[in-house]
This record gives sequence, C-alpha cells and structure tokens, in this order.
Amino acid sequence: MKKMRTAIQEIGFFFRTHKCCRRQWFCLLLALCAIFAPAFNSSQALAAKSTSEATQIVFSAEDDAFLDRVQKQTFRYFIDCTNPANGLVMDKALNLPADKPGVDFAHSAATIAGVGFALTVYPVGVERGWMSRETALALTRTTLKFFKEKMEHKHGFFYHFVDMKTGKRAMNCEISSIDTAIFLAGALFSAQYFNDREIHELALQLYSRVNWIWMSNGNKYVSMGWTPENGFITAAWDHYSEGLLLYILALGAPKHQVSPDSWDFQRVWGRYKGHTYLINPPLFTHQFPQVWLDFRGKRDRYANYFENSRQATLANHAFCLDNQPSFKTFAENRWGLTACIGPNEYQAYGAPPNPAIVDGTVAPAAAACSIVFTPDLSLAALREYYESKLLAENFGGRLIGRFGLSDSFNLDCNFVASEAFAINQGPMLLMIENARSGFVWKNFMKIPYITEGMQKAGFKKDGGEGNPPANAVVFETAAYVPHRRPVYESRKISENFTLAATDFADPAWNTAFPMVIDEKLSQTIVKPPLRMDFWILWRMFYNSKSLFFRFDVHDQELRANSPDEKMYLDDSLEIYINSRNLPFSWSTDHNFQIILSPDASGNELRVKEFMKGELLTKSLQWKYERVKTGYRVIMEIPRKEFELVDVDHFAASIAAHDVNANATVDVKFNWFFPLPSMMMAEIRLSELF
Repeated sequence: MKKMRTAIQEIGFFFRTHKCCRRQWFCLLLALCAIFAPAFNSSQALAAKSTSEATQIVFSAEDDAFLDRVQKQTFRYFIDCTNPANGLVMDKALNLPADKPGVDFAHSAATIAGVGFALTVYPVGVERGWMSRETALALTRTTLKFFKEKMEHKHGFFYHFVDMKTGKRAMNCEISSIDTAIFLAGALFSAQYFNDREIHELALQLYSRVNWIWMSNGNKYVSMGWTPENGFITAAWDHYSEGLLLYILALGAPKHQVSPDSWDFQRVWGRYKGHTYLINPPLFTHQFPQVWLDFRGKRDRYANYFENSRQATLANHAFCLDNQPSFKTFAENRWGLTACIGPNEYQAYGAPPNPAIVDGTVAPAAAACSIVFTPDLSLAALREYYESKLLAENFGGRLIGRFGLSDSFNLDCNFVASEAFAINQGPMLLMIENARSGFVWKNFMKIPYITEGMQKAGFKKDGGEGNPPANAVVFETAAYVPHRRPVYESRKISENFTLAATDFADPAWNTAFPMVIDEKLSQTIVKPPLRMDFWILWRMFYNSKSLFFRFDVHDQELRANSPDEKMYLDDSLEIYINSRNLPFSWSTDHNFQIILSPDASGNELRVKEFMKGELLTKSLQWKYERVKTGYRVIMEIPRKEFELVDVDHFAASIAAHDVNANATVDVKFNWFFPLPSMMMAEIRLSELF
C-alpha cells in the first residue's frame, strides 16, 4: 500500500510538471490500476467485510421518520452557520426560533473541528435530499482550497479557533492537534464520498503536509498543541480519549507517520454499577472517534472499543438515575453527561470512575451521540427532549430552536443554553446517520490510509476475548450523590481545652468520633501501578471558642517540590469550610480553604488559608510531628475568625493529595466533595460529651 501511494504521488508530480493529453492521462491511469488493483481491492475488501459483519440497527418507520426530522433540523446549523466564501463554521450560534433574525457571523469564532464535522455532514445532506450534490461539491472545494491556500498553519496543523471571515487565529488559542485531526477526517471522508479529482487532491495535500512527528516534539506521544508564545503544550495524547482518531490518522498518514508504539498509550479500566470500561468521564471522548471509525466487531490487543463505549454509556445513564433524588432534571429518559455549557460556565460533566462532575445539567447530544451504542435508551431520550410536556412547559420552547436541540438544560436551575455548538450538532447528526444507515462508517473505512492505520494499531476481528483483558486491573472510585450527603457529629469538649494543653498522647482524642479517609474515598485514578499505601484518621472536637482537628496521616513517601503558594500540588491536606452550610465556591464570602503540607525536609509543616490570606493564616495554631509512617497534626481553628460563632452546623470537606513518584498525577482522597458546585458534608456541633 505504501508503495502504491508513493507511485501515485510520483505520477501526480509528473503530470503537474509535464503537459499530457487526455489520452496519455487515460492510458497511464489504466496501467496504474492494473499494477495496483490487487492491493487496493484487498484493502477495500477488508474494510467492507469488517463493516458488513456488524449488524445494522433497524428502526420502525415511525422512529426513522422522527430521526430524519431531528437530523434535518440539525443539518440547518451547517447551512446557516457556514461562511460560503471559505467554508468556515461557527463554533456556536444562538438557537433562536426559525422566525427570528438570522445568524450573525460576528457572534462566534470559527471552529476547525466544526469544519471537519461539516465536511462529513454535507454528503449526508446530499444522500438525504437536503442539499444538492452540486452545492455540496462547490462548498467542499471552497473549504479545502481555503485551508490549503490561505489558512495559517504550523507544519499542517491549524489553530483551534479562527476568525470566521479571515481565518486568522482567534482568542490567542493553540494550534490544536485533535481539532486538526477532526478536520482531516472530514476532508478525507468528503474525498472518498465525492470521488472528485480536485477534492481528492486537495484532501491528500492537506493530509500529507501534517507533520505528526513534529507535533510529537521528540516524544513518544503527540502533543495536544502548540502556541507561538509558549511552544508545545505539556499535555499529550498519552491516555485513552478522543485521540483514538488522531492516532489512526497519524499511523496511516502518507507522510510523517508516527511509530506504532504511540498506540501504546495509557488505558485504565474502571467500573460503575457493574459496567466496566476505559476511564474518561465525559461521553464525547468515547463518541467522537466513532463518528468515522467503525469499531463494531473489531478489537486490538487492549479492547473492543465499541463495546467499551456501550458500557461507558450505560454507566453514565445509571449514574444519572442514581442522582434522581438530588436533581429533578434526571429521569429514565433525561440523562447524559458530557462537556457542555452549564448554568454558570462550561463544564466537562461526566460519571465515575474518577471525579464525577454533575449538577443536574443534561446535554442532549450526550444521549443522542450514543445512539449507535444504546439505540433504545438514546431514541427514548431524543423523544423526551422533543415531545415532553414537562420540558415544553418549563422551558417554553427554548430547548428546541432553528438548529434543533440547544446545547444543554437544567430543570433544577430553570436553565437552557441559549446556543447550539458545532461540535455537538455535528456528531449528533452523524451518529444518528450511522445508526440509521452506517453511511459514514461505510465510506470512511474504505479509505486505504485508514485501513493502514487500523492495521498498524493491531486491529483484528473480535474473537470474543471480552473487555477488559484477563490481566487488567479494574478500579472503582467513590461515587458521590448529594442526597446521600454525610454528616459528622463533633463532640463538645471542655472550655479549658486548648492547643497548648493537649498533645498527641492526650487520651481525650480517643473519645472523638473517628473518620477514616482511605482508598475507599479515592476520587482520582492514576497511571498503574497505583500505590494505595495512604490513609488519614481524622478526629474533631469543639468548644465555644475553637474547632480542634487532628490528622494522623499514613504516608511514608512525602513529596514537596512546589513553592508555598502552590503547596496544594504536593502531599497536602485541605480543609474546606462554608460557614453557611452551603456548597463551597471560590468567592470569599463564607468560604475558607486551609492547606497543610509538609515541607521538603518533612520536618516542618507549611500552613496557609488560601481564601482570605495572611490575616486568617495568622489566626491558626497547630502542632506537627513527623513519625516513621508519616506525620501527625493538631490544628486549632478560631470560630470567630471563620464565621462559626452561634453556628451549630456548617459545610466542610477534608481532602488529601498523595503525590507519588510513579504517578502522572496525584491521587485525591475526599470526604464527600462532588463537583462542580463542591457540595460538602455537614458537620454538626453536638452537645454530647
């Protein structure tokens, strides 16, 4: 296959540099086909076979008509929000009713990934009769020409966001490797579908100039991006993610291919409610690659990624149902956690394992894009979003606009996102199409470069090995739900009790209620091998003047590499307090954050109150002792300074970071701390003594 592509490129160069008549073109083309037909046909046959072995979903006529309606409405985004002069697509647009004023290109920058989705959407529009073939061809040519001739790039990679009219960098964003990969997937798909010489040449030129080796920056894995100000982004595609698509493209590329070793990225298995899957909480990370890549009936030596994504979706659904008593948004057919706009800001909503981010916000695309994995659940969710009287009554038609479903909604906050986003509308339309016809998969998997990339990654027919592999370690993390908010009863102690009068041998501490923070409360999974040789025994007393906290920390490997202002990056303890018994926020009102961290020697304790600074830090008193197995701390927190006078209960959380030499990130242990609103446990100041 590689020889064939080399020959094609050389012959193409010959024709560009020599004048040939049509007859010469035709004869040479026939010769080329005769030479390479066996290799090309075998790769096509392999792709076709693997696709045909997977069972296509069959919808009823009524359901199919409904899905057609959803797709057609979503399709309008890529008509109204695309600049016909250059093919650039708005990142987001106000999802107003159809009778309201049209789209203003000044509302948003363009998204490179959105263009990749658009280039894939146009052929669907042609096939479904929503767009003429001539219009789609012209717009595709315009787009690819603009990207080839006028778009600023770095070794073939494009900026994440650009100006809708000029294509110039917007918002000081990065050159993005994944957004470029999504654009390339769309370009290659359009070339495969239209079978147009000019489109094919433009797509191949854009693909060929991408230097995956450069973006790896001398490392094993491809960097997430680059900026002219700071160079390469430290984070790389070194873990299971939407980067699956990037690596298939980089492995099969006509030039600058990465080594097959790059496919050996981190894969960590987790489990929730009996569903086992590769950890990456937001659903889009499982969905985006499979807009184009047909993983049905296939696996590499690590996983069957289609089945993996099905399990991730089922776990996401289960977690939403588990949170029904906490959030009225969730119901059997109202579910789906993925990155979207929330009531306050953008959030990467997701389910456990790893920190669950949930506040009752549902992104319709989360369920819709999983329709290939969970057709019944996803179809029921789509019908709920379109047909529910409850949603119509609460939102008054705001959930559905000219582009179909808006980005997100939250019944608890009476919130509906005002906009639709290209990177949600595109995958939603395309995954529905794959569920209905397999159209995107059938075309994309015929591309020889993709076939080569899949082969280098080691894909084969799934022989029933199952997920995960037999020797894989499966992790579970604490799954917090607000309606099960824990309560700690703190005992009252004598008014004569002071920090000066107590020590670590004081028997009074044995009468306090103990709270153990250990691996059962682990909230972050790190790169294996995961060392869980860590736990905290926490106890608390109070009197009218002060709170008294004691921590016995078992941690034989103390690490402190950060300055005091960033000691939360080292081995540390955090005490979060909201004196009004409300969720913690990063405002200064009623919120406090005390951080304790042994210094580099381990012999001294660094202490700082981070919310209000030096004044409150000076009001704290503590005793610290290094022991063989870790360290111990007794801390006195004055009630007056921390707004806890005349308060018999307040919100608090104890968090700990265990930073180990063999971990890529720290392990975080929390006593109840769900995100993004940081709902904490309740401490009650009991009169028991």
